[in-house]
Amino acid sequence: MIKWNAISQLAALGVILVVQTLYMIVVARVLGPEDFGRFSLVWVIVQILLIGGDLGLHNSALRRISQDPAASPRISGTLFWLKLRLSAILFLVVLLLALPLPETASTKWALVIFGAGMFFHSLSLGLNIVFQAHGKLYLASLNIVLLFSMQGFCGLAFLWMGGRLPALGAAYLLAGLATLAFNLAIFQSQIHAISCRPETTWRDFARESLPVGLGTLFNTVSGRIGVALLAFLSGPFEAGIFSAAQRIVLATHNVPIGIFSAALPALAAYQGGGREFYRLFRKSLHWMTLLALPLAILFFAFASPLIWFLYSIEYASSIAVLRILSWSLIPVFCGMAFSHVILSQHHLVKFLPWATGLALIVNVSASLLWIPRWQAEGVAWAILLSETVLAAGYFAAARGVLLRDS
Repeated sequence: MIKWNAISQLAALGVILVVQTLYMIVVARVLGPEDFGRFSLVWVIVQILLIGGDLGLHNSALRRISQDPAASPRISGTLFWLKLRLSAILFLVVLLLALPLPETASTKWALVIFGAGMFFHSLSLGLNIVFQAHGKLYLASLNIVLLFSMQGFCGLAFLWMGGRLPALGAAYLLAGLATLAFNLAIFQSQIHAISCRPETTWRDFARESLPVGLGTLFNTVSGRIGVALLAFLSGPFEAGIFSAAQRIVLATHNVPIGIFSAALPALAAYQGGGREFYRLFRKSLHWMTLLALPLAILFFAFASPLIWFLYSIEYASSIAVLRILSWSLIPVFCGMAFSHVILSQHHLVKFLPWATGLALIVNVSASLLWIPRWQAEGVAWAILLSETVLAAGYFAAARGVLLRDS
């Protein structure tokens, strides 16, 4: 089951990688570094809220359903009830952020439209988690492929018709709405009837989720706040230069995400560790190491032709940024192996916010110190440092379980 889920997830993420890469390349070329920086700022805000704003509900639902599949209707009902309210709150946060945003009116409107798309995307992610918990990750993978393919197709069509940032937001909104409708139909036919009624213990569910939620929020902000800091401190042009390079590196993060998305339900089934738990972890870490090192070397060695081929001469300054970011793949890939040990074990999740919070502090402090001196390259160095600190923090939190079972 893990093998086929991992294969389906990696295949889906491969399609997404191609679609999103082509989409971002065209967007970057059409908009130019400055407007691409504005687009990246809006997208980063939405991604921080979407990924970091789930409050850990996904992990708690996955862990509970993996241990007791028969309780899925009851657990998922609580999850969906909470997700509906949380998604509405996140959209309200987008509206509040758009008001003081020191950018053009079109950027503000783009943020609002992207925020509406985020609302539907957030609800769809809740359904995907239940698919994953039932061992049907391929259904979640199909939904993700559909969303990003539709966003890419509509976005490119709108650009061809002369659209700019708000039009790209409309593409995301349409994709989010359509894929949610599709996901609801698949869920009802393949899993069970949709319920949106909370258990009386929903507060316990939310409190249990909070450590993972804080950890995910801190990690999401740490990995993406550089674009926002650059946009505010150095202007959208530098944000665009950095984003072009970061897009290449972030695309490869789908590899460990795909592997561990398939392995997480199995790891969660072994509460307290054990020999089988350690065997799964060791195999995953082995593959992470084998994948990260050649990718890092490849991006460092071929940074120049990659940037020139993908983006054009306007993004020449992105070459140095990509060379720095390439080495972050090693702590990212290996750190993700340790992070999923923490996510799978109920007694370890309390350490997650401490590790990610420390990395966030390191990242923001280093960025504020180095942006005035090195601009986009300064943020790249800050990410390399914070990802290394984060991987070390994950290892420190997980070592007790791993060393005991090795």
